[in-house]
Amino acid sequence: MNAGATSDDRRLRTGFRTGKDLTSDRGNLLLAKGSALSARQLESLLEKGYSSVTIDDPDTEGIEIPDVVSDSVKAATRAKLSSTFDMFTDVSTTFVGEDPKTIDKALDSGEVQRTAEAIDPVERHRGEVEAMLDEILTADTLYGLNAIMIHDGYSFSTRSTWRL
Repeated sequence: MNAGATSDDRRLRTGFRTGKDLTSDRGNLLLAKGSALSARQLESLLEKGYSSVTIDDPDTEGIEIPDVVSDSVKAATRAKLSSTFDMFTDVSTTFVGEDPKTIDKALDSGEVQRTAEAIDPVERHRGEVEAMLDEILTADTLYGLNAIMIHDGYSFSTRSTWRL
């Protein structure tokens, strides 16, 4: 195990090396594969809401579990989600500093609702959801992952369940 950890102790520690690139919700590279984790990086990941990180582990060395959803589909989905949240943020900034009665009146007027409906997040993300489902439902890796999980639960879970 990496840095003296055991399979019963799944907490990340400084010195562990990342098993794959870690990207932000906007697709920016936070840590490259093989980066040794520092105390500051672990603290920063916790602050950003990350709960786990894939690490290199001698027990699973050489086992590559391919992503079921491609990086390009993930990137397109992240970009679309980010722009959608930005649109809603723009709509809601008019309420910053306003008293609750003014906000209630604006919400009751229907203008905000019409603006939000015009964004139509379901329709905006339909293409990305379809692309994900297509990749998931046609992935040969699902059968292989299931076989690994049935045969050896430890190998299946080691690379993805190390907690911060």
